[in-house]
Amino acid sequence: MLDKETTSHEYCKCTIKEIDSNEAFERKQEHDADLEKRDNVAKNLRDNVKVKRDGKWYDPRTGKEVKEYGDCTKYVKQALNDGAKIKLDGIESAKNYGSSLEDNGFKNISSGKGKLRETYSPQTGDVTVFQDSPKTSEHGHIQMFDGDQWVSDFKQGETARNKIEDKTGFFPSNGYKESKFDIYRNPKWNEWQS
Repeated sequence: MLDKETTSHEYCKCTIKEIDSNEAFERKQEHDADLEKRDNVAKNLRDNVKVKRDGKWYDPRTGKEVKEYGDCTKYVKQALNDGAKIKLDGIESAKNYGSSLEDNGFKNISSGKGKLRETYSPQTGDVTVFQDSPKTSEHGHIQMFDGDQWVSDFKQGETARNKIEDKTGFFPSNGYKESKFDIYRNPKWNEWQS
């Protein structure tokens, strides 16, 4: 049975802890459960966002007509709560969700304005928080990557304004290209690396 710590690199002093196969199996099971939560969150968001029919927006759960914009916090918050029991309550504006995401285990992995860093590659469950700008909502915007595209209260990759430049729909509208943004990732939701 292995259970020892060793220093692996002289220059960084990192340690490697060797573990036995039982502990490795338990860690893998925990990680698989975390990935299932992540996938549930993404599916919940993708399946429940507004849909456009005949020029009008509808809630697929109720079939009722809804307003076109302004519900991003409602949908992202609900997906995180329903899919992973992550509660983000008491915040009105999307632009203020960064610290609550961090309080729930997410890490700020990238920030920017106007364009994404070339080194950034979206992963399922990544959440972006946009600040407001003169050409956007005063509340900013929040969105999540579902594995294929960015989703908020609608599937952003399917809108005409996003199809040409970015098939994933990172910027919900051109106005947000002038907004600062932060991208958050839950480290538990990364793919397993053996």
